[in-house]
Amino acid sequence: MEYSVYEKNKSILKKRFKYLNNVIENFCINTTDVRLVSDIAKDGSMIFKFIKNDKVYYLNSKYRPIEDAKKWADYLAPKKEGLNIVLGIGNIYLIKEILTRIDEEGRLIIIEPFINVLISLMETLDISDILNDKRVILILYNDLDELEEILYNYINWSEIGKIKFFTLPNYEKILGENYKSIIQVINKAIKRKQLDINTLKQFDKIWFKNLLGNLYYVFKSGEVSDFVHAFRDVPAIIVSAGPSLNKNVHLLKDVKGKAIIITGGRTLRLLLENEITPDFIVTIDGSYRNYEFFEGIEYSHIPLIYTPNTNANILQSHKGRYKILVNNVPFLDRIFKKYGIEIGFLPGGGSVACFAFEIATKIFNCSPIIFVGQDLAFTNGFRHAVGANDDMNEVLLKDNPNLLFVDGVNGDKVLTDFVLYDFLKWFEKNILYDNSGRVYINATEGGAHIRGTIPMKLADVINEYLAKRGAVEIEEKRNKFFGDFKTLDEKFEDFKYSFISELKTIKYEFEEILQKVNRAIELNEKILENYDEKILNELDFIDKYLLEKFQENKIIDDILMTVSYKVLNYDIDCESEEEMKTKVVEKGNILYKGLKEAIEFALPLLSDSISKLIE
Repeated sequence: MEYSVYEKNKSILKKRFKYLNNVIENFCINTTDVRLVSDIAKDGSMIFKFIKNDKVYYLNSKYRPIEDAKKWADYLAPKKEGLNIVLGIGNIYLIKEILTRIDEEGRLIIIEPFINVLISLMETLDISDILNDKRVILILYNDLDELEEILYNYINWSEIGKIKFFTLPNYEKILGENYKSIIQVINKAIKRKQLDINTLKQFDKIWFKNLLGNLYYVFKSGEVSDFVHAFRDVPAIIVSAGPSLNKNVHLLKDVKGKAIIITGGRTLRLLLENEITPDFIVTIDGSYRNYEFFEGIEYSHIPLIYTPNTNANILQSHKGRYKILVNNVPFLDRIFKKYGIEIGFLPGGGSVACFAFEIATKIFNCSPIIFVGQDLAFTNGFRHAVGANDDMNEVLLKDNPNLLFVDGVNGDKVLTDFVLYDFLKWFEKNILYDNSGRVYINATEGGAHIRGTIPMKLADVINEYLAKRGAVEIEEKRNKFFGDFKTLDEKFEDFKYSFISELKTIKYEFEEILQKVNRAIELNEKILENYDEKILNELDFIDKYLLEKFQENKIIDDILMTVSYKVLNYDIDCESEEEMKTKVVEKGNILYKGLKEAIEFALPLLSDSISKLIE
C-alpha cells in the first residue's frame, strides 16, 4: 500500500520526535485562527501563504522561491559547525538551503510557533528528508515556559560559543507582540546554559583538587544510599539563606522533634545563633568562600552530608563520626561499581538547596517538603538574609542586564537574576515530575512563587502540619539512622587497597599521556612549515590514543572542562585553504597545551592523595 505524503512525513516524525507526534494527534484544527495555504509561484514552484485574521503573509518569494532561498541562505551565513536556531519552518526551500551550508557536526533547531503550519506542510509536501536529518531538531510548544525548558535541554555546552539565530521571512510580522517574548525566551535559555558553563569553567581545577583531597574522608564516611527511606513521611524543612529568612527563622525553634531541618553552610551560623540545631548540614561548594561559612563554628556534632568536590577544609574541620557521602562524580561511581559496590549517584542541581531537596525526596523520602528562606529573588533589594554571611548583600538593580521579573509568592512581581531563575526552574521541574503525591509547601514569606508548592506562612504550617506530631516517631528514626551508620572502611575493609591500586594505574597512565601530549605539541608546530601526511597520520594516532584514555579515566573530566570548551567552541569557518591550515594548528595548540597543563596539575595531586590513603 502506498503511503500518502502526510503518512510518510508522520511516520518519520513519530520515529524521531515522539512527543511532537502526540502533540499533533491531540491538536484540534478548528481551535486556531491561523491557516497555511499553498499557492503556485511564477516559476511554477509550490509556495505557502499564511492567513491570520484575514491578513495574508507570504512565506516565500512569489516569483522565484528556490533561487531567492539560495540568496537568503548566503546572506544569513549559518554556522557550519555550531548551532543554528531558526524561527519558523514555513519556507521549506530556505530550510533546505540552510542545511546545505551546515556541516555534519552542525545542528539546526527549528522552532515552529504554529502547530497547524507544520501539519499543513506535512499534508502538502514531502519533508521527510528534513524530518529525518539527524542535524535537525524540531520544536513545537504549548507555552513559552515549555519552549524555554525544551530549548535549554537541547543546547549543548560544547556549542554555546557558536550559536546563530535567524527568523524566516514574515514570521516577525505574523507573531506581532509575541515575537519579542519568543526572542526573550530564546535568550534566557542560552543565558542559563552559559551560566552552567561559566560555573564549570570557574571551578574545574578547584573541584578536581577537592575531589582528590577528599578521597581520604570518603572512606571515613557513610554512603547516602544506606539511608533510603530513613525518614519516610517525616516532614523536612529545607532552610535557605534568602532575605525573607529573617522574618520567620525564630519559629524553627518550635519544630524540634516534629520535622527534620536540613540546611547549608551559609545559614548554619544564623540558625545556631538562634539556638536552632539543624538535623543535617549539606555542603557541595568547592570554593574557599564556602569554608568561610563554617570557619569558627563547632559543627562536628551535626551530621554532614557532602559531595566529593566540596571544600576539603570543611571535612577536615568536622571531627564527628557522622559524615555522609552523596556521590555526584561519575569517576567514583565507575570505580566502586567495578568492584561490585553501589554507593548511589545523585546528580543534584546547581545549589546546596537543590541537593538538600534531592536528599529529602529521593533518599529520605520525606513529606511534606517545606521551603523556608527560598526566596530565589532579590526581596527588598537584598541577596541573602541579614546574618547569613554576605558582605555584599545589596543588589545593584539599576541598569542591570542580568535581572528579570518573575511571579512572586505574594501575587506580585519580583526581581531575580538568571542564576536564581535557573534554580527556580529546576525546583519547578522536579516538583512537576514527582508523582508520589508528596506535598510541597513554600513557607518563604517573600520572593518568587515556586509552581507546584502551596504558599503558606511558617506559623500556619507549624499549626496545620507539625503541631500534632509526636517527637517519639522522629526520635526512633534518628536512633535507627545513627545505629545503622557504618563507614565505607567498616563495610568494605579491603576495598581501599583496590582503590589505591586504581589511582596508581591512573597516575602511571597520566605520565604516559603527558609524553604523547608533548610529542603532539612538537608535531603540531611543524605542520605550518610542512603540511606533511606523515605528521598528520602521527597526530591522528595520538588523538585516537588520547580519546581512548580519557574515556577510560573520567577522573580528569573536571579539569578538562575549560580546554574542552575552548576546543569545541573554536570556530573554523574559513574561505582559503591556508587560513584553514592555520586555524587547525591553532585549535591543536589549544588542545595539546591545555591537556599538558591539566595533567601537570593533576599528577602531584594524585601522588598526595595516594600517600594520604596509604597512611
